[in-house]
Amino acid sequence: MPRSRFRILLTAFVFQLAAAASLRADVTRFDLSGTVTDGTGAVLPGVTITLKNADTGFNRSAVTDGQGRYSFAALNPTGKWTLSVELQGFAPQHREGLEFQANTKPEINFQLGIGGLQQAVTVQASAPLIRTRESELSTILDTKQVENLPTNGRNFLSLLQTSGSVVATGGTSSSNLSVNGQGTRMANFVADGVSMTGREIRTVNGEFGGGNGLSIDVIKELQVITNGFKAETGQSGAGTISVVTKSGTNTLSGSVYGFWRPSDLVAANLLTGLKTTQTRQQFGGTIGGPLKKDVTHYFANYEDTKIDDAVVVTSVLAPGTFPAPQTQRQGFVKVNHRLSDRNALDVRYSFNHNKQEGQGVGALNTYDRRTNTEGGTDAFNTSLVSNFGANKVNEARFRYTFDVVDFYSPLTAPSGAESRTPDFSRAPVAVAYTGVGNLGTNPGFPQNLVEKRAQWVDHFSIVHGPHQLKAGVDVIGSWRFVTFFNNFTGTYTFSQGTKFPFNASDPATFPFQFTQTFGTSGLRFKDDMAGAFAQDDWEVTRGLTLNVGARWDKDSLFQGDNNNVAPRIGFAWHVGGNTRTVVRGNTGVFYDTLESSAINRESNTGPVGQTTIDLRQGDALFPAFPNRLSAFPSGAATVARATVYVPIFQGADFPGGIGDDFHRVAPRFFNTNIGVQHEIGPDWAVSADYTRVYGYDMLVTWDINAPPYFPLGPGQTRTVAQANALRPLGVPNRTGGSYGVDFTGFRSLYLQFNGGHTEYDAIKLGINKRLSHHYALQTNYTLGRARGDVDNFRLANSMVPGLTAIDGDRTYQWGPSDTDAPHVFVLSGTYEAALGLRVGTILFARSGFPYTGVVGQDSDGDGFSSNASYGDRPSSLSRNSFRYPATVTFDTSAAYDLKLLGTQRVELRFDVFNLLNRKNVSTYNNIVGLNPSAPPATFGAITGVRDQRQAQVAVRYRF
Repeated sequence: MPRSRFRILLTAFVFQLAAAASLRADVTRFDLSGTVTDGTGAVLPGVTITLKNADTGFNRSAVTDGQGRYSFAALNPTGKWTLSVELQGFAPQHREGLEFQANTKPEINFQLGIGGLQQAVTVQASAPLIRTRESELSTILDTKQVENLPTNGRNFLSLLQTSGSVVATGGTSSSNLSVNGQGTRMANFVADGVSMTGREIRTVNGEFGGGNGLSIDVIKELQVITNGFKAETGQSGAGTISVVTKSGTNTLSGSVYGFWRPSDLVAANLLTGLKTTQTRQQFGGTIGGPLKKDVTHYFANYEDTKIDDAVVVTSVLAPGTFPAPQTQRQGFVKVNHRLSDRNALDVRYSFNHNKQEGQGVGALNTYDRRTNTEGGTDAFNTSLVSNFGANKVNEARFRYTFDVVDFYSPLTAPSGAESRTPDFSRAPVAVAYTGVGNLGTNPGFPQNLVEKRAQWVDHFSIVHGPHQLKAGVDVIGSWRFVTFFNNFTGTYTFSQGTKFPFNASDPATFPFQFTQTFGTSGLRFKDDMAGAFAQDDWEVTRGLTLNVGARWDKDSLFQGDNNNVAPRIGFAWHVGGNTRTVVRGNTGVFYDTLESSAINRESNTGPVGQTTIDLRQGDALFPAFPNRLSAFPSGAATVARATVYVPIFQGADFPGGIGDDFHRVAPRFFNTNIGVQHEIGPDWAVSADYTRVYGYDMLVTWDINAPPYFPLGPGQTRTVAQANALRPLGVPNRTGGSYGVDFTGFRSLYLQFNGGHTEYDAIKLGINKRLSHHYALQTNYTLGRARGDVDNFRLANSMVPGLTAIDGDRTYQWGPSDTDAPHVFVLSGTYEAALGLRVGTILFARSGFPYTGVVGQDSDGDGFSSNASYGDRPSSLSRNSFRYPATVTFDTSAAYDLKLLGTQRVELRFDVFNLLNRKNVSTYNNIVGLNPSAPPATFGAITGVRDQRQAQVAVRYRF
């Protein structure tokens, strides 16, 4: 069915179900509701329901309606709650000690017996364990889990893997996380109801330079929403990561802490056997309490991190262990103020300033290739929650972030700021010995970003009988300055098997390829995104709730794409009216956004941007190694400029664009989930779900002037000259063909357009035991399969050789996704023993990711070469036909509280990561050559491993 027709039909169906559609609980708050009945099961109208929170001073009342229903909307999850019900002639009931989580809709029902005030019943209670009115599939980590589970580097992002739906492809930075088998950098990160995702490459604000956005000491809750996420949530089809930060209460409390990881507590490198010199020190403190009891509260944190790390180079060209120091400073302050009984204001400010040195080194990258990163983020957030009567709430939020990040080689600039105008004159050229090692300056840098983002969010909700309605808007504007100096140093590539070192008298040591880029870089750019949604949580009958709604999104990077309406529908059904078993399901459309780096390419490397030349040994212009060209060669009109990104985006900085004829559209996902959750006793719950996430119109890059596909194999190669003679637009291109390109002079014309497809199917099983009898437990297992013909829009992650038609056949690259992990198992838990001893553990195990055996150089002459899974490979191999071994880690922590006076205590803590010191392989040498039956001896050699066993000690004073 055509995309527009399908969308219209499904949207019409949704709005037939809910004429005034809206949304359920906000991601930072919770909604509480329930029904009051008498001993016969008859509903009781007119019952007074009172909700109090002694920790914050919150006090609100409601009266049940004609169907015995009550509700409280948009509640702050901070503190413990007491819920009371009273009606003349019935014995009152009080439930105390209730704790709730954000983005939930707990349902607490009461059955009143005949009696008076003297027969009041007061019980210590817990919030419902299963979510009886929600169709989404999600995992929540509460404050105790966040505090007690082991986290390497104290990075809260590492805890996301406990959901079983998130896996890390490298480290635990947001740029390495895959959700629901989708590519990295596709999840949406939200903190306190507003985005914390940068626009340029879709990573967490404050993460560059080694940061993690927020200190783990300010995190109250973490939630991974993997399917059925709300209409208020957009900009992703993979999943949403929601963070709720801590707030102050009426009690003054705080802590001062220090974490130490001396080198004696770090095992030897698992690849080289060499003892590491790594040390880590983290110091900080928190404080929170009342500025005015029951009215104004605050919470603040400061943390400082210093790491003296080391990286290991295994390349025979220049092996060794080299320094890689890091520093990080981060701060956070939040104030909650109750303006009146109906209005609450929150304001927070955070900063994160970081620096990393010696990055990008290891495996085959020698220390010459090191890069430094200097990053800084300042963020300001504010929100106003206003209640209008008993059943109407408005939530308004605003945030402003200022991000600066500089990636640079110290061989081209002494600091990040100076790298924005780099000097390449003294930097050595880059040298790549295929399958052996990489020397010289890293050619992909510097890259610089100065980005400002502002966001305004407004949501209005109303409860009307069985309907909980909500609607809202979300607008984000971004202003940025960005640079991308790619290969200005020049790069020499040596064929596999070339003798080393270079000898000017021996042709057997000569490089076969030289590339170099000329020009400058620097783009100032503005873009915006807007969204609007409406949804209804409709209790059709007792025990059956429909979650129906729709969202509209507009991204200015997709010019002319204005009809992105995403209908969504879900249900939650208490089987037989029993709140212990819930069947849930959901389906809907989700639109993705785009890294603005894609648009930058069309300006930076467009027809009047940077110019690259690609020369092969024997060409008259080929420079003498190790020299570079001082300028683009004279007679450039006859020298094919190697590559150009054809602009589709239109604007003054994008000359030669073809956007009048070609319109990109936002990639879309069609997601479905069906499952069941069952409560076993008061503290245990089990769940089983089937999840399907299919991506359509995924962005890909291909060469519209590519030569025909050439099958590679033993003795089967094609020269550049042979390939150029077959390019449909000529070399240099003399025409734009059917694409309407009006410029000439290039060899490869890269077009970033829709055309990719991904599929993810999974069965997810879960066991959850909340904290009782001194322990809590969470187990998640995922049996999944991720496949597709694209992993990222970049050339190295989507290229199909020989394909020039944007609607052409992409099955050549169809296969397991780079993030395919068939089995993922996670067991996490905490145990609170006697005498103040606490233990936390995480066992994580997953299948190894797939990888492709590649030739290692441009053997088909099409100008594209990559060691990633879409690089040149022998025709006898399919993409990602090899697989790494499984990754297994076991982390544990133990803490002991020594009580002092009153509430004061000292906590002693010991954490161990990768306790079993398992060698988890991160990279192999994947250069298989032209003949997979007789690969080089280096093929399959381990070139990188994940962290060895590491331990740290900590002391924390609490008051």
